[in-house]
Amino acid sequence: MLARYLGPKELSRLLRTSHLFKNFVPHLYRSLNLTYRHHRANLVLSIPSMHALARNAAFVHSLRLGRIDTALLYNGFLASQKNTDSLIHEPWYTPRDLNASPLVSLPCMGNLTRLVIIFPRRTVYQDEPFTLPSCHVPGTSLRQTCWILQANPHLKRIKARWIPVDGEREFDALSNTFGGLSKLEEVDVRLKIGNDYDQRRWFQEWSNLFLSCSPTIRSFDLRPNEGYADEVGIKGEDGSLEEWRTQRVMRPWRMCHGLTELVLAFFEDDFISMLGFTAMSDLRRVLQHCPDLEAFHLMRFLDDAQDVALAAMITTLCPKLKRFSFEPSIHPRSDFVPFSVMLAMKQEQQLEEIDLRHLWIEQDRKGGGQWDRDMSIARQAFRRHSLSLRVINMHDISDSLGHVLATVLVECLALEEFNMYPTAASWGCTKLKRLALGIEKPVLPGYPFYLQPAQSPVESAFEVFYGSFMDTFIEPSVATPTIAQPFYRRSTPIVFMEEEKELLALLERLYHHIGTLTELQSLDLRAVDSPGGSSQSEDARYTNHSFPALMTVGNSAPGGRPGYLHLLGGLTKLEELRGSVYASTDEGKTTMGWDEARWMHEHWPRLRLAEFYYKDEEPTEPFLWLKSQPRAWDLEMSVFDCKDSNLK
Repeated sequence: MLARYLGPKELSRLLRTSHLFKNFVPHLYRSLNLTYRHHRANLVLSIPSMHALARNAAFVHSLRLGRIDTALLYNGFLASQKNTDSLIHEPWYTPRDLNASPLVSLPCMGNLTRLVIIFPRRTVYQDEPFTLPSCHVPGTSLRQTCWILQANPHLKRIKARWIPVDGEREFDALSNTFGGLSKLEEVDVRLKIGNDYDQRRWFQEWSNLFLSCSPTIRSFDLRPNEGYADEVGIKGEDGSLEEWRTQRVMRPWRMCHGLTELVLAFFEDDFISMLGFTAMSDLRRVLQHCPDLEAFHLMRFLDDAQDVALAAMITTLCPKLKRFSFEPSIHPRSDFVPFSVMLAMKQEQQLEEIDLRHLWIEQDRKGGGQWDRDMSIARQAFRRHSLSLRVINMHDISDSLGHVLATVLVECLALEEFNMYPTAASWGCTKLKRLALGIEKPVLPGYPFYLQPAQSPVESAFEVFYGSFMDTFIEPSVATPTIAQPFYRRSTPIVFMEEEKELLALLERLYHHIGTLTELQSLDLRAVDSPGGSSQSEDARYTNHSFPALMTVGNSAPGGRPGYLHLLGGLTKLEELRGSVYASTDEGKTTMGWDEARWMHEHWPRLRLAEFYYKDEEPTEPFLWLKSQPRAWDLEMSVFDCKDSNLK
């Protein structure tokens, strides 16, 4: 019973203490990550480890593979087959690599229920200790993937990224493979599709893959990602087209009563809207066969239908809808589909989660009172579900939607997770457990980063990443200050300029709001370069910035250095602290010391992750002390260790 609750590290330590615990060995193989990493310790490079895996293959329930590992395991599985004659006739069979090295015969993992396969977005050729030519041929990688899937009939969950697909043949292979998994419950797949693919066929291919799944399917998420023409193709090493075919099986539409979550995503290219390959009738046919949907994610749906008509269809055909995610197409009114859906729902229908992406409702494009009416609709939509919404995510939205934040934060009393940005009014959502804020970096005189000349420090500090605060939160602009020594390096008594006082007062208000969220378990507070940038590019730079005076207790004496860490003293349940809290910025080195480490030890007893240092950095003595203090779990303080991953 104990082994079920121990992770691989704990089990390994236990096994090393005494040979009496050898019956725990199978539990070490319960969940495996075999992904090959260059210049790292890798299980697949150790012949004894691979032989041990072969002995315990029946105990593997969860497995994660990369491109190289998929080829390695495929060759190992084939090597264990006593009779390969029957395998040759399968459409996805591909011969074993000649002189494959390393090669260990592996039995199929008969109890495997979860499989994660992550192929690289771009193929990077590097020195590898392998003789596996097939892993560099995308078409062969697809066939090996299909073979591994069909060899594990007990699979329930499949997650895959950048699976290479070039046309009808590859779609048929995937469709036939999914059709053979009678216990399949969850599909989460991203396809790397060649540039020559006829995108008008996407809905037909998507629906055939969807319908090939077993009636046990509960969640289906299959999305297209544009690939690279020089890497997606299915040609062999000699440049010739690989000769293999699959039989196309067109499956009739049937009721999917067990399906509770569905993602329907289309391509990103704007020109597709002119092709007219999707229609309301297509979407209606899908939803008519999924009466039990609780979560629906619609991405880049292209149709001339008005947002009200589309919303009416969704709410009528999805009476159990609780979670809705939407990403608009280029249609001028598609931005308002989610708000129309929220308003069209009947009184007994209550949304619990809403996810809005890339909504750009520009104020200057609205004539007359249209913009005011649009904002009124958005506020009404959130107010309609204010007692049921637990999760709200807003990503890459226009500044104008900042005007609905007051409604969200003041009236959504059940809110537990909010991924957007704060406001001046008192927050009503005091039950938040996870909070992620992205704010354009606060700039004070002398800070090691500077404003664009046209921006004021208040606008810069509080303009939200992909949005801005409501007008009542933004104080009147002040002139850009002259560059001076940063306040935390000035000798006491510190004399503040007026613009510094204004900005620090606004920041103190923000810190105070966060500190009132006493149920908070995860806080990700990021200062980023600009609200219009790419989230991926910004992620790499958020540790370069600091939130002024946030991570220091300061000096309360007159003229002393300000510090606002005490405002977060109510976060006694905090477990994860991420974002712009890096201790090696100029401000961090100057202000984060023994007082701060002792304060965190006293007020954050549950803290287990904090992005204070990079993995190759040595923490300062106060934080080494903090890390060594006895806790329920080890405290990780590395940015690398704290990175989120959606592929776990």
